[in-house]
Amino acid sequence: MSDPVRVGVIGTSAWTERMYLASLGSDPHARVAALCGRRPEHTREVAERWGVPRTFGDHREMIAAGGLDAVVVAAPDDEHHPMTLAALDAGLHVLCEKPLARTVAQAEEMWRRARAAGVVHMTLFTLRWLPAHRFVRELLAAGRIGEPRAFAFRFVHGLGLREDLRWRGDPARSEGVLSDLGSHVFDLVHWWLGPVTGVSAHLRGFGPPTEDGAAPANDSALVTLELASGAHGTVHLSSRAWVDDRTPTQEFTIFGSEGTLEARLARPDAEVRLVTADAGWGVVPVPERLYGGATPDRPTAVFTTGSAGPRAWIEAIREGRPATPDFEDGWRAQGVIDAALESARTGCRTAV
Repeated sequence: MSDPVRVGVIGTSAWTERMYLASLGSDPHARVAALCGRRPEHTREVAERWGVPRTFGDHREMIAAGGLDAVVVAAPDDEHHPMTLAALDAGLHVLCEKPLARTVAQAEEMWRRARAAGVVHMTLFTLRWLPAHRFVRELLAAGRIGEPRAFAFRFVHGLGLREDLRWRGDPARSEGVLSDLGSHVFDLVHWWLGPVTGVSAHLRGFGPPTEDGAAPANDSALVTLELASGAHGTVHLSSRAWVDDRTPTQEFTIFGSEGTLEARLARPDAEVRLVTADAGWGVVPVPERLYGGATPDRPTAVFTTGSAGPRAWIEAIREGRPATPDFEDGWRAQGVIDAALESARTGCRTAV
């Protein structure tokens, strides 16, 4: 494909602007041709800000209007499945926000339909492109700590402390922090360490009731994972943690047969440390080559400077090859989410 890829974006949130419109707008091989949102005036304002020529209030109208090669689904979780299927039915390439769906059955349908349609599909697990996370994968692949045997992962932020939880706190629309942050972590576990085979989970919702008085979606999760390799570990997730400026904080520790790897990743800081059998603790710098035009104080700039996220998807479309992470990766993470929900409901270990 020599002409710019014409993209329709569904969603007008601040995240849509920071990620999708910024990333696609920085790519000379992409053109955001249409924007879809539920609030007409706000949608027009966002479109004007980013130079998008057409706006719509319904994704079906946007797709039916034509003039698109691809669609970004950046809507709330409960809308991912129907919106993605509508785009696939029209033969469009699709990039969908994580979590891919509400259930593993929905995610599997999306994956199989995308594969049958022969389009390029991607699930936006943003952590896969960040330099420090890529470096952890390299260290593990190089055997720096030997065989991974156990792990303890923590991913928390304080955004749930805000009163305007909106749809993320509504159990009718979201699986709470388990899917919001957990989908990222469960994807990382597979990417770094291999498939998950068993889950035990305890979920709590400490936030206020929804507008209709229902109990909130979970905003705290404790999950134990068993892996096909024999390794096991724990995952702690929270959206109501008091951290600096409510900044997302990620702490990953992996214990291996020959050493231990620690990574503490909180914007804008990233520190990776190793201890091995023949050396003490030491900080291992993230190689400059992994920044792809970004900098240590602004690692998320990879999405506007390099082949990352939406730009990587556009590149795959132009080159006629699969993108990664794809809908299969989204389906795999959804399987862990579903198993965790079942485990929390029954109080028993659940197989994935």
